[in-house]
Amino acid sequence: MTEVTEALLEGKKKQEMSEKNKQIPLSNSTTTRRTELNVKDLVTQLTDDVKNAECISLAVDESTDSTDNAQLSVFVKYYSEAKGTFCEDILGLKTLHGHTSGEDIYEAIMQMLNEMGIDLKTVVSIATDGAPAMIGREKGAVQRLKEHHPDLLSYHCIIHQSVLCANLGKEYSDVMETIMKLVNYLRASSALQHRLLRAFLTEVNAAYDDILLHNSVRWLSKGRVLERFWAIRKHLQMFLSEQKNAKAKQYLDFLQDDEKMECVAFLVDVTSHLNELNLKLQGQGNTVCDLMSANVQEFSREAQSIFPWANVSSLQTELIDLQENVALKEVDCDPVTFWTKMATAANVPHLQKVAIHLLTMFGSTYCCESGFSTMNIVKNSYRSSLTNEHLGQCLRLAITPFEPRFKALATGKQCHFSH
Repeated sequence: MTEVTEALLEGKKKQEMSEKNKQIPLSNSTTTRRTELNVKDLVTQLTDDVKNAECISLAVDESTDSTDNAQLSVFVKYYSEAKGTFCEDILGLKTLHGHTSGEDIYEAIMQMLNEMGIDLKTVVSIATDGAPAMIGREKGAVQRLKEHHPDLLSYHCIIHQSVLCANLGKEYSDVMETIMKLVNYLRASSALQHRLLRAFLTEVNAAYDDILLHNSVRWLSKGRVLERFWAIRKHLQMFLSEQKNAKAKQYLDFLQDDEKMECVAFLVDVTSHLNELNLKLQGQGNTVCDLMSANVQEFSREAQSIFPWANVSSLQTELIDLQENVALKEVDCDPVTFWTKMATAANVPHLQKVAIHLLTMFGSTYCCESGFSTMNIVKNSYRSSLTNEHLGQCLRLAITPFEPRFKALATGKQCHFSH
């Protein structure tokens, strides 16, 4: 209609009609069909790419959406010969009805693999969040998968491990809890008090004009709260000293306690280092290990322990040749580029095969966590009636590295479905 208006009308009438045409909304069924067609094409591209991969790895995690439905997210990573690089994409988003037991997770994973035509034997490893339903010895999903694929490698997400290692002892835990209560008292107990605090911090030229609220769900939250708290602690003492209620006096005593403040200083330093580590562990493209850092014998033994098919003598021979290669010593590039472009199968076939398998492995379940953040944006309080099927389709469109083949889709469809 817009093109007809442009061709037949002129002047003010043409402009008015064009604006009216643009205000005509697409029907919900048209938008749904377009989404379904695009997603079907994306799944086809992913399926064709994965089938040509020598090996793949999985990252699995479970969370709930805005309507408390349990959603299982499975991501796949593999080396694409066509693209010459490693690819990560969502294998599927499956709704778990009722309980989220190991059996339910196992069946959901197997259903995704079967729908894609993927043989479980091609799966090198699976990274999980370490929950009992995932890694339970008897009824865990991973254990069920290993019954069909004994050589499957499974490990706990390194980011989740770092969070578990950061658990505090009682003394520091009590101090941390007090700080969070203090922050909540100043920041969230009263809108008036929050306004007065911000005005006070601005007046005394503090390093920050506000304090942050702690969110237990976010990995980096505690460190950021502590960092800002420590920077303006003297100003907070001044602000609390002007208040006359008992709770303010209690928190003022806490801030004036030298031993407590030593604990806070320690927590600030520790959490800053943990945050720095956490940020390095996050992001796409992180490999599970750095192959170039291992020596010949150690690497060969470890490779055989991980991959039973690896031949130790062949790996040692190829590693010696690789270390004596003067040209490759001058190469300065990341491990992925080195093992896919420099150390090729023509030169070191056994070594490159091991490298491809290791670089395929997920280092963490970061992709799943990032996917859940996107899921909560797609299915928010204003779109809570979105079906589980369409949620998975919208999520795939949002995060897939593939692009729908629009020209092929357009030429393969009729303009009017009624014809």
